[in-house]
Amino acid sequence: MVSVTADSVRNLVNLTIDDVSDAKVSEFLTQAAGEISLETDLTIDYSSCTEAEAAAVRLLAALYCLCYVTGGSSVGRSFSLG
Repeated sequence: MVSVTADSVRNLVNLTIDDVSDAKVSEFLTQAAGEISLETDLTIDYSSCTEAEAAAVRLLAALYCLCYVTGGSSVGRSFSLG
């Protein structure tokens, strides 16, 4: 099983802890896992999941991070510029 870390999310989109804190990335990981669980009817725990689940959670959380640093907002698959 794989654990998705805050560093792995930030590294995916070239951000640092100064850009997005661990606490904020953890929030995004929880939201991403919840959204993917809702869409797939699977129960996903980002701290212990398959490689495929980890990839999906990591990518969605990374998008949330980019949204956060650019001043936008996101809900599920919707994105709005701030």
